[in-house]
Amino acid sequence: MPDGYFSAAAYVGQPDIRSSLTFQALPWMEVTFRYTVDNAIKDAGNRSLHDRSFDVKFRLQEETESWPAIALGLQDFLGTGVYSGEYLVASKHFGDFDFSAGLGWGRLASRKTFTNPLSYIYSGFGRRPGAFQGQGGSVLLTSFFRGPDMGIFGGLEYRTPIRDLSFIVEYSSDAYIEESRDSGVDYSFPVNAGFNYRPWPGFDVGLSYMHGNTVSLHLDAFFDPGEDHSRDRVDPKPPVVARNPDEVEAIRRKSMMEQPARKHVPKTQFVDLTQPDSRRSSTEEQDAGANTPNSDQLSSAPKNVLMISETGDSSRVADAATAPPPKPVAGERFVDLTQSDTTAVAQNQTAAQSVKTSSPVLDEKPATSEVASNAPSPSNAPKTRFVDLTQDTQVADATSANTDSPSKPNVRTNVPTPADTAPARADAEEKPGIVFLISETGGIQKLRRPRAVSLTSRLTDEIAKPALGAKNADRVMLASNDDFMTVAQRAVAFEQAADTEQATAPPIAQTMASAVEAQNLEVDAIKVQGDVVRIIVTNNRYLRDAEAVARTARALSATAPPEIEYFQIVTAREDVPLTSVLLSRTQLDALANHSGAPVSLFQSAVLEPADPTLRDSIEKDYPSFDSDYIFPTLQQSFFDPDRPYAARLGVGTDFLLSVLPGLTVEGAADAVLYDTSKPRGGISNSVLPHVRSDVAEYQLKGKYGFSDLQTSYAFKIAPEIYARVAAGYLEDMFAGAGGEVLYRPWGKRWAIGVDVWAVQQRDFNRLFGLRDYRTVTGQATLYYKLPWHDVYAIVRAGRFLAGDYGANFEVVRKFSTGMEIGAWATFTNVSAARFGEGSFDKGIVIRIPLEWVAPFPSRNVYNLELRSIQRDGGQRLDGVQRLYDMTDPSDYGEIAEQWNSVFG
Repeated sequence: MPDGYFSAAAYVGQPDIRSSLTFQALPWMEVTFRYTVDNAIKDAGNRSLHDRSFDVKFRLQEETESWPAIALGLQDFLGTGVYSGEYLVASKHFGDFDFSAGLGWGRLASRKTFTNPLSYIYSGFGRRPGAFQGQGGSVLLTSFFRGPDMGIFGGLEYRTPIRDLSFIVEYSSDAYIEESRDSGVDYSFPVNAGFNYRPWPGFDVGLSYMHGNTVSLHLDAFFDPGEDHSRDRVDPKPPVVARNPDEVEAIRRKSMMEQPARKHVPKTQFVDLTQPDSRRSSTEEQDAGANTPNSDQLSSAPKNVLMISETGDSSRVADAATAPPPKPVAGERFVDLTQSDTTAVAQNQTAAQSVKTSSPVLDEKPATSEVASNAPSPSNAPKTRFVDLTQDTQVADATSANTDSPSKPNVRTNVPTPADTAPARADAEEKPGIVFLISETGGIQKLRRPRAVSLTSRLTDEIAKPALGAKNADRVMLASNDDFMTVAQRAVAFEQAADTEQATAPPIAQTMASAVEAQNLEVDAIKVQGDVVRIIVTNNRYLRDAEAVARTARALSATAPPEIEYFQIVTAREDVPLTSVLLSRTQLDALANHSGAPVSLFQSAVLEPADPTLRDSIEKDYPSFDSDYIFPTLQQSFFDPDRPYAARLGVGTDFLLSVLPGLTVEGAADAVLYDTSKPRGGISNSVLPHVRSDVAEYQLKGKYGFSDLQTSYAFKIAPEIYARVAAGYLEDMFAGAGGEVLYRPWGKRWAIGVDVWAVQQRDFNRLFGLRDYRTVTGQATLYYKLPWHDVYAIVRAGRFLAGDYGANFEVVRKFSTGMEIGAWATFTNVSAARFGEGSFDKGIVIRIPLEWVAPFPSRNVYNLELRSIQRDGGQRLDGVQRLYDMTDPSDYGEIAEQWNSVFG
């Protein structure tokens, strides 16, 4: 099977009926759990043998053009040994044919082909122990590759011209000796043949003729646990909404104007806009060896100076009142139009004529004004200049300025228009310059916008036109051509206009919170600080906290004001802040406009453990009550010798009362309405304290009861340290009190937890009564996520419920969909003889998220634990929520792994 695939198969025939679960745990390892009812072999009670066994197969060589695939397998290596055998097999395909051939030991050598060659190396390989060794369930190390004989087996599969139909024939080295001897039926014919058909993807049906006398049916369903089904859900993720680019540009320019002067700006020019002959050329700066001014240069810079850099940053560094006259610069580009007397006007006209005759850029047409009249100007009007920063030669004809008052200048003059200029070349594009009015009061106003902007004009445009073209330009550009404001006055007017608008609209925080709550998330707190929105959300809806983060970001992108540049989204559970995710609004805009990708958003995001003090920001109403009210329940058991499958159907209810942040009271009750197992009461024969083996008593006498009723308090000691204490009826079989501490370093693959509980056994009726048995249990736990194939390992060491000491080992592969498949084994100081049948506790765990199989989101997970038999050794508390599980959905690795799927 492909890597990660899972298969469930059933075989119905003679002499046995088999069901199996197969998991391609790693690309090179396949594991199988098999449950067999063998009607030809009787057990000690003279009933059909019910056998549980495990198989494993390792790929040693991948198939190539020249070499076949080679695999080594162990059959029933962990069980009673009835079906134990080992094999080495090679397979190769040619066109529509697949060939396989192998060597077998043990049961696969019961049809002898030749003597085991390993016995010539060591005589011990020539002897193989019989079946039913000890208590069963132990690893059969003394049987591997042993036995007097070896067998040869092989097969051929032909893919017929009929689509999805294959013909299979095989030669078997299993002679079914035990079955033939006990039943008297001959199963020794070695050739089996049949057809296999795939009616739809993921499902096979086979019909075979076996042993020369039996027809059998085979069914096999397989699937990929890593296949993402979230796109098929009934509640698609909302789109990411980008801001209007004009609004973003306006806000950016406003922010630039409000920035203080910076001391280190690359390639900065000093331009005195109130003095003649003040602009320093880049050649002069290079000669002076000062492309970047230092603090001394800035402190001695002429007053009323603008710094203009290649980065687009600018700021006024002084006032022109006390500026010393600058050194004249060759190739003067500024025309002084601030003089009101006749001499000044004549000088300006002379300068204009001189430039006009020496440059082909200007024609002989008289200058006209777009914004002015010829009204007289008072003698005390502030000096005003026209500066065109986009032309090689800058000329302006002007009369004196006219203002109504010194604080509110009213400029009227004549400036060149695009019609007054002509390109130097006939094929050149007309590029009218940007013309600004610059007065001593600091007011700046643009009179014409170019169609093409040079570097200098672009930088100057960023200074003087903070909101031109924006949707809210009427709020920011409050000045007309005859009435304009200073930069500081514009900033105040903008804030006043924003306050007026906010007073007539719903609070923006409430709007954003409502949009997030529409995604079925709880908003614990929301606050706007400058250009950042901080929001704390509790995810009780989606399996993955990464999806909760993505939906929150999508909702905020559609409702947050355009000036908001960052979203800080904090996930929480039980009022415990878990993870903080800071997202760039600009990257979200790019994602919405299809000019960015989820990976770019992740690279710009800041993920970190949430600060414990964020709990103080939670603004929920306490106490609060939540309940699922009535819901159906299903309890199942598998592979018990008395009942291979049993189901208990009923109804249940639960509730959660939040008293204070982190302090909760919760409970759950259920009633069994239909039970297919019909459990028989009776005390277990276990020699250990009956902490689990009396399960039949609880099922028979506790059909109506509660599984837990407890109060707990969860909190965060430090950003990476979590804690929880609880007391009450903790699970079906035990009540008590205790707690857990978890240290989970941020961004690491490992975590460490310690838990301790003092418990007492509950009555069989699952009500309020208690039994006499008391104990203290707890373990130190190491969690580690391997860097390969999404596998994580857990090691728990300590004291278990029966008073035994030892360690529990669990290995699980967790897919990005939340599906988990793994196995566990527990070894304690209890011997196999005292433990009883099975020798030690072990089993398979399969966790299936409901949202993976259903078309709607859910945090509910179906937990299936398959163990050979329920005994008392190595048992832990079941009903206690583990801090690792609580924090795992918000772990850095989990969010990073799922990022592309939730933001894609």
